[in-house]
Amino acid sequence: MARVRFLVTFFGALALVVVTAAPSAAAPPDATAAVSYLESQQVTGADPALGAGSWDADTGFGLAEFNTTEVVLALAEAAQTGSTWNATEARVAVEGVTNPDGRDPLDFLDHWAGTALDPATAGKFLLLVALPLDDGAAGFAPSAWDPAGDGTPVDLVAALDGGCADDPANYGFYVETFVAMQAKAQLCGTAGPASVAFTRAAQQANGGWSFDGDPTGATEADVDVTSQAIMALVAGGVPGNDPAVVGGLTFIAERQQPEGWWNAFGSASPDTTSRAMLAIVAAGFDPASSAWRDAVLPSAAGTPYTSHDDALGALQQADGSVVGPATFSASYATAQAIQGVERSWLPVVQATPFEPPTEPPPIEPPPAEPPPTEQPPIVDPGLETHGGGPADGGAGDQVGAAREVPSTLPRTGAPLATLAFAGLALTTTGAATRILFRMMR
Repeated sequence: MARVRFLVTFFGALALVVVTAAPSAAAPPDATAAVSYLESQQVTGADPALGAGSWDADTGFGLAEFNTTEVVLALAEAAQTGSTWNATEARVAVEGVTNPDGRDPLDFLDHWAGTALDPATAGKFLLLVALPLDDGAAGFAPSAWDPAGDGTPVDLVAALDGGCADDPANYGFYVETFVAMQAKAQLCGTAGPASVAFTRAAQQANGGWSFDGDPTGATEADVDVTSQAIMALVAGGVPGNDPAVVGGLTFIAERQQPEGWWNAFGSASPDTTSRAMLAIVAAGFDPASSAWRDAVLPSAAGTPYTSHDDALGALQQADGSVVGPATFSASYATAQAIQGVERSWLPVVQATPFEPPTEPPPIEPPPAEPPPTEQPPIVDPGLETHGGGPADGGAGDQVGAAREVPSTLPRTGAPLATLAFAGLALTTTGAATRILFRMMR
């Protein structure tokens, strides 16, 4: 009897897994709940040098800066109330998030910016913090950044490069260069040709980019880096119908999951999904519509499509965070999810969308030829005929002539999808039964 109860329980759970594996209806994440979660995770303390006011106390490894810049932009984006960017709303919202000791995120970032910034770090500071919060208030000018008002301003623009006339090929590591190119475009109107050429040269034959910029494919390309590369190219003035942009979008489209999100390390990732959404917007499309996918991957046209906003909503947890099974930092993932849903600052440049390929008109079949007029056989009286024709293969009936075959065969069984599901169910049940019998020995 115990075995019977076990089998009933096991197969009931198996049926539940099959049912719950299907995508369910969802809605975009609740941004208010997500912001509340971020506020609850702010590091306490009074010393910014120890991470007070940030979103990670590990200042030595750089996670505090890494996470905090992302959270600052998320807070700024969630605070927007109009159709155009309002830097004052952004600044006030960020300054209003304080820990129990009165420290806000800018206290920490002001201290961190006082260290020697390399071009890549300056680019990230500019793109995610200094530029979106610059409303003319004292201490917020990117060339004299001192939000804490401690009298030690930092010239983030000079730390990035030599100014708008300068055209460096890269700003350090590949992904860092892609981020810095977007900051350059916001400052100067466009990223430089040298960095655009640098980005193009790193694209793989499959359309994607890898974290180390390997164009050979020896290092696997991924959606995060590819998305940043697309945004960087568009920031450099590359049009949406450029083969590099189309190839990158195709790479992304081929890897989208049926639930609408993208995976990282084999499981649903809100941060990867957010970056893909921003790349789609950079190319001029609305990620809530399948038009972008159908334009670069015509074979998918007409198939089900789940909005990425809804996909992120399906990953939101009861505490307001937006995370996946392999999320390394809930604050980082939640912040990027907000950016992907709001998309009011990033991407800084958007291309004109290109039209999907037009289907060629159907080829009309040639008109049927009239059947040949049957002629009476010509028989030579001096020859013996077989089957109504000459014995030597003259104009008699052809033996084994081709018969007309119907263009479609009659259906003689269950639909293919039903058979496939039944086969999967039988295979799964059979495998599970074998495992159970081994367990019960």
